[in-house]
Amino acid sequence: MQYLNHFKELLSKLIFLEINKTLLIDNFKIEALTTHEEELFLPLSPDYIAKNITKDLTKELPFGEFVKGMYYVSGADPNFDMVPLYKTILLNLDRKELIKGLGAKLVKEDKKEEALIYLLGLYTIHGENEVLNNTLSLLEELALEKTMYQDALSFYADIAIEAGIKEGHLFKGSYLRLTSDFKGALYQLREYIRLGGEETSEISMELEFLDRKARIVEGEEIL
Repeated sequence: MQYLNHFKELLSKLIFLEINKTLLIDNFKIEALTTHEEELFLPLSPDYIAKNITKDLTKELPFGEFVKGMYYVSGADPNFDMVPLYKTILLNLDRKELIKGLGAKLVKEDKKEEALIYLLGLYTIHGENEVLNNTLSLLEELALEKTMYQDALSFYADIAIEAGIKEGHLFKGSYLRLTSDFKGALYQLREYIRLGGEETSEISMELEFLDRKARIVEGEEIL
């Protein structure tokens, strides 16, 4: 998937610093780190790196920038080998509301891609349905702007559907419409309504459009 390669490229630009785990154990009571024998490397947030590129990044580091960095890495690559450890740390710190606020701020500043990565990080760490819905909404916007995000929209819509989130069908339908699978998109919207989703005037119009397009495509295939 193209977006995954893009995210890994962004990760390659991060700076990871070795942190004395004793400081985390003593200051934040993260007892789980006592059994972690390997060296602890934490990432700085990309925003902090950009703003302090000419400075010595090893001095006067605000720990919050490492928190942001861990969420960022967890969103950009959930399979990164340090993510399980980052999850342990972040669940103990309970800073998710701050990251949610950061995501909202980035969206307002039209930094949608960065906001997306933090939202994906929130979902990787906490697995909240509300965060997944917000992520899908942002992915839908990005998929309209850049085709590489269509795969991400489809992937996370499938996760939402498997989790029993009815809105997942809406977003899956959006993906299928973007790829000109009108029949499939029509089915997904009907599933959303069948599962109790509200049939707004916009959705009714979309159903009519998809039904018409599906019939046209079907007719062309017969000819």
